[in-house]
Amino acid sequence: MSKVQYKKENNLHIIKITGKSRLIPIVRDGEELFSETVKRAQSNAKLTVCINGCWYGLTNSGKSDALLGHDPVPSVDTLNEGFALLGTGVISGHSAPNMFYIAQKIDYTWFMGQGDLTKNQGYYTGIGGLCPLVFKGLKYGDGNLYSKELKNSKLTGEPLPAHKSFLIQRNNNRYAALSRLDNRTGRGGIGFTPTADVVIITQENGVGSGAFDTFRDTFIKNGCTNACAVDGSDSVFLWYDGKFQFMAGDNKDETQTFGIGVRAEVK
Repeated sequence: MSKVQYKKENNLHIIKITGKSRLIPIVRDGEELFSETVKRAQSNAKLTVCINGCWYGLTNSGKSDALLGHDPVPSVDTLNEGFALLGTGVISGHSAPNMFYIAQKIDYTWFMGQGDLTKNQGYYTGIGGLCPLVFKGLKYGDGNLYSKELKNSKLTGEPLPAHKSFLIQRNNNRYAALSRLDNRTGRGGIGFTPTADVVIITQENGVGSGAFDTFRDTFIKNGCTNACAVDGSDSVFLWYDGKFQFMAGDNKDETQTFGIGVRAEVK
């Protein structure tokens, strides 16, 4: 039986599920506020926690619609950077080969990978278009860092083959951009430990105080060797303990179509 723990630490909402849990992407198809999609998905699948998903853009029509009052933008006008794979086998979204994904097999095994999530990888569910925080135990951050000084070492991009064993942080451009935002910017992410415990951490937009590196390191402190960040700022929301702890901004609620749900398995 799974155990769910919640704590708040320096404006970070930290939820840890010990034991089996199921990854269930939330996908809006149609025209309704995403908060309503989340409520229905949570009720139908008995989800323990829900957060937002990947980065996305809008068609010109979607941009115009989003500016005209608080009403939902049709889902076809949202252009997600990454794919969502449902347990039905349905996959939707758009290619984002430079991003990362979190996925799960039917036997509850968790995976993280780089590139596009596809249907032929043997996964049961998954969500792509995410920013790496830590991958296979290696920190990601703003610039490549090495355990010692190395001649001609690369500060960005692929490290030289002879230098890879000394790498202690791998550069990622999306991470670098996020780390330069105001510390009060909303943040969210999901990670998992070697024993398949799942950690979800969020920070409400406008209330933060810590650096983005601190956000990343909180996953590591909670045992994660793999973790990804979701779209930040006022895209971030958190559903937990039967309600929204905080919601996404109005325009994001109108335009979001991908989210992440996790259910702690009670049997």
